[in-house]
Amino acid sequence: MKQIIYRGIFIIVSILYLVLLLLKQSDITTYMKPLLMLPLVFAVGLHTPFPSKKWLIGALLFSWLGDVILIFSDIAVLFFIAGLIAFLITHIFFISLFLIEKGKENSANGLLIAGSILIISYFYVFVSLLIPCLGEMKIPVIIYGAVVSCMLLTLLCRFPGWVSPGKNLVLAGAVTFVVSDSLLAINKFYYPFWEASFFIMFSYLAAQFSIVTGFLKMKAGTRNSELGRS
Repeated sequence: MKQIIYRGIFIIVSILYLVLLLLKQSDITTYMKPLLMLPLVFAVGLHTPFPSKKWLIGALLFSWLGDVILIFSDIAVLFFIAGLIAFLITHIFFISLFLIEKGKENSANGLLIAGSILIISYFYVFVSLLIPCLGEMKIPVIIYGAVVSCMLLTLLCRFPGWVSPGKNLVLAGAVTFVVSDSLLAINKFYYPFWEASFFIMFSYLAAQFSIVTGFLKMKAGTRNSELGRS
């Protein structure tokens, strides 16, 4: 019950944050940003223990660290690189999380094949579009894009074997996380667009909420199945 309350707090804080972004209240949103991920950390922490719990908490904590570091990204490029590293580690935690959650054995299917083609195509287009604009950030951004692509590929490999309906939220969240990262890169390196901060943060917050909610639904479903068999 408590973890549901904390997810509710996350929704309220996120909506307030996004509204303040639209109102250009940057002084307030700067102080609010370090608070965004904390309700989700508590929501996962209070959930019934499960083997991959530490990996989900780790992903959220490094996301929180990335949020804090990127507050200072306009001061020096090193802050942006440090924030990039924090989120890169976030995606490595997600990869580990998906690898641990094997589910049932499944052979390759249409979703995996089509998804893999789309992800590889995304990575190629993303890199081709940004490379002329990256300068000294070329290698870090390419590495980051490769890790994000691996995160999605890992999820697609595991997705068919998961039985809980919560898996659809996890997939939606992972895809939306990639959208958020892509918007951030486009805005910073390629072309600054209208209300970029709002759309980047909206997709980022929606992604984190979807992944956490979907995954906790999956674990709740697994626990109910185990209780039913006992």
